Amino acid sequence: MLNFEELGFTEKKYYDFPNIINLEVFRGACPCSCVHCPVGKTPQAQRTERFGSNSISIERLEHVIQEISKWEHSTIRIHSVGDPILWDNLVPAIQLIHNYNVRSWIFTSLVTKDAFVLEALCKYNSIIEVSVNSVDAEDYKRTKGIDAFQLVKDNIAYMASYISKNQLKTRLIVSRVQSEDELRDNAFVDYWKQTGLVADAFVRKYHNYNNLLSSKNSEKQKCSSCLVHWMRFNIAYDGTVVTCFNELFHKVLRNDVVLGNIENNSIYEIWHSEKMAKLRAADLSGYKNNEYADDFPCRNCFSCQPYDGKRETSESQINKMDG
Repeated sequence: MLNFEELGFTEKKYYDFPNIINLEVFRGACPCSCVHCPVGKTPQAQRTERFGSNSISIERLEHVIQEISKWEHSTIRIHSVGDPILWDNLVPAIQLIHNYNVRSWIFTSLVTKDAFVLEALCKYNSIIEVSVNSVDAEDYKRTKGIDAFQLVKDNIAYMASYISKNQLKTRLIVSRVQSEDELRDNAFVDYWKQTGLVADAFVRKYHNYNNLLSSKNSEKQKCSSCLVHWMRFNIAYDGTVVTCFNELFHKVLRNDVVLGNIENNSIYEIWHSEKMAKLRAADLSGYKNNEYADDFPCRNCFSCQPYDGKRETSESQINKMDG
C-alpha cells in the first residue's frame, strides 16, 4: 500500500483532509472591473447573464462547516465569482463559521462604506485578504477599473485600528496580481509593508483562468505538478466539486472538471475518491506516462500553482499565521 509521500503529499494531514476549502458563496457581481479577472472584464450590465446571480444557502454552508470543523488544520476560504462583500448573508455566514471554531479566510476588494461589515470581518475571520492591487489611485483605476483607492485604503486603516484596539488575532493582508512590471510588483509589497497597516503584502501569480484570459509571455511551459490537487478542495455554491476554482468562471462546467457533489458525498470521500487519485497520478507524471493523462483538462493548463514551495501562495500565508 502506498504511503502519503508516494502519493505526492508533503504531510499526512493533507492526505487525510484538504488544507484549504475554497467555497464559492456568491457569484455574478463585483464593485470592480479588474483587468486580470473574467468578471472584471465583463461589462457590469452583462455579468448576471454571463455568470448568474446565485449564492450558497446557509444550510449548505453549515453542512460544509460541520465537516471542516473536525479537522483542525483545515481553513475555509470564502471566495466568489465576483466579490463576497456584496453578499447579503456575508455577516451571518462568517459568524456561523466563527461559532464552529473553523479558521476562515475571505478574499475581497473591500469596496464598501459599511463599517458594520468591516468590523464583522475583523471579528469573525482569521485572515482578511484585500485585493487592493495598487499603491496609488492612478494604478488602482488602471488595474481595478474604478476610482476607489482612497476608500479601500481608509477601510484597511480602519480595520487595522479595530483589530489592534480589540486585540484580535485576525491577520489583515493585501495582495496584487502579478503584472509584466516586476519593479511595480515589488514596489507594491514594499509600500504596504512600510505602512504598518497590514500583517503582510504579496503578489499572487497571474492566472489566465484556464484559458479565459490571455496567457503571459512568461508562461512557456507547464509546471511539474500543481499544488491544488494535494492542498485545496473547490466547491461551487450548489455543492458541485471541481478540480480548480477557476473553472467556476466558465459559462458551462464540463464533465471532466467535476469531481462530485457534497450533497451526495462528503469532502473526505471525494478527496479520497478514485477520480482524485487518478488526477494526482496523471499530474505527477506530467500527463505523459500515465494511462489517465488524457482524462483531465489540467494537462492543458499553463498557469498552475507550482507545487515546489518557491513562490508565495495561500498556503504560505497560513503557515505564517501558524507561526
